[in-house]
Amino acid sequence: LGSKLLILNAKNNDLTGPLPPSLGEMRRLIKLELSMNELNGTMPESIAKMTNLETLNLWDNHLTGSVPDIFGANFTELDEVRLHKNDLKGIIHF
Repeated sequence: LGSKLLILNAKNNDLTGPLPPSLGEMRRLIKLELSMNELNGTMPESIAKMTNLETLNLWDNHLTGSVPDIFGANFTELDEVRLHKNDLKGIIHF
């Protein structure tokens, strides 16, 4: 499933728990929309493998810790990032 999936939209579905490191295996994904859930924990470093992402929306969850230094040269297609309404810290470098 993950090798063919292009869009994962599970916005406002009462999802709980941490983002799994295996999320990074969805390398063809262009849109990840998991906003308005109850996700917690940190953003996995494996997101760095998702270099086709155009949209990353994780806002309005309970994510904590530092934003991984995953953005920049590897994410040439990324044009929308929404991480607000979490408890994330750090600087996003583009």
